[in-house]
Amino acid sequence: MKLIIKLIIIIFISPVLAQITPEIEWIEHYSGTCGRSIVQNESNEYVIAGIIDGDQYSGDVYVTKIDSLGEFIWDYCLNSGNEYDNATSIKYFDGSYYVFGTYMNHLFTMTLNESGDSTLFESYDEIDCNMSMSMDINETGNIALCGYSVAAYTILTDTSLEMIDYFWHEFPNFDSGTCCDTKILPNNDIVITGSTSFHLHPNHYWGESYIKKTDYYGNELLYVNFDSSHIIKFVITHDNCFLVIADTHVMKIDDSGEILWDILIPHRGKAIIKDNLDYYIAGNTGIIQGDPFLTKVNDSGEVTWTQVYETETQDIVFDLIQTNDDGFAMTGKANFDMFLMKLNSDGVSGVVSDEIVACPQISIYPNPFNPMTTINYTLIKNSNVSLEVHNLKGQLIKILLNENQVKGEYSVKWLGDNFRDEYVSSGLYFVTLTLDNDVKTFKKCLLLK
Repeated sequence: MKLIIKLIIIIFISPVLAQITPEIEWIEHYSGTCGRSIVQNESNEYVIAGIIDGDQYSGDVYVTKIDSLGEFIWDYCLNSGNEYDNATSIKYFDGSYYVFGTYMNHLFTMTLNESGDSTLFESYDEIDCNMSMSMDINETGNIALCGYSVAAYTILTDTSLEMIDYFWHEFPNFDSGTCCDTKILPNNDIVITGSTSFHLHPNHYWGESYIKKTDYYGNELLYVNFDSSHIIKFVITHDNCFLVIADTHVMKIDDSGEILWDILIPHRGKAIIKDNLDYYIAGNTGIIQGDPFLTKVNDSGEVTWTQVYETETQDIVFDLIQTNDDGFAMTGKANFDMFLMKLNSDGVSGVVSDEIVACPQISIYPNPFNPMTTINYTLIKNSNVSLEVHNLKGQLIKILLNENQVKGEYSVKWLGDNFRDEYVSSGLYFVTLTLDNDVKTFKKCLLLK
């Protein structure tokens, strides 16, 4: 009995550090149609590259600078009049902003100074391709550009922007492939990710996701493909593995191509950054547009939290950065405008001496289930509780409850049905528990028929 009492004291009375999720500091909209990529300088100012007078994919090249509080400073537009132009990637290196995109149906890079003046401009007319995707600069100033049209390509340049070399990528058993993200490593090796594809007229069929690593001359060092969704973005981990987001999948893959873990998150990821042994994934709810979200995943493949930020617009998130104050900023398209959302830091709120405020864990049994399962959780304080079921696309299937509850143990049954009391199809679903409209946790369950 003494041992039991001691444990209760440790859990409920001993001071703990309360995990808090980032909150919105401010959201601003700007003249551009869509922000595709964002950086921050040493003065805490933001520069966003994207599109104006178009949609989220093409229009006219647009770059804008914003101060630390979201106020407009300057903008830059190429004004080509060609509706298929864009700026898809921006990097900050040695006091200049490097922009990669499409201009007059050709790939280009340019540099802007802190005043918004163009200092260098280079067009790569010899490459028959007009789809820009990603750019990376390593610490020595070597630059890798990637994208795709009829095939995936890599362009090599440096801070002069003059092309050093380029090569097309081939994929076994497939006609072509996309290239959505790239990294140039300190030793100048190149890593790209995307999807393979083949064409059967009149339809276009996707093949498999891949990770490919080459040396600086295009010689293949690693090629691994996966029967999974389209790989959008990736980062290099602390132990030289690849952490990739592929739709609602997050995978850690070692340098031999072995999948170390593969987890699901509630919504489709669009951008990813790393912070020591943690990873932050941003995107939006819904298949195409919805509310922005941020998910934190640790290096063991465990989801720490997911926070959805409800806005008054239909948003598409394209990029995420960690800011100089350890907060976050994300950009994209909000209805018909470019937006920038600033979040404060993720961390601990200090010592809490009365009770734990972290969201309780969910248990689901049976899991897999058919036709019914029970969701169990324990509240250690009085809370407003929302319990929802979402599908893999992030669509809300059913609200199981939304009410104030006192602390204690609870069980809620889900009959495998939707809002209309119709039975849903077999598949993977997410049960999301939200306390006081703030702290969230979720658990996946599998319905088998």
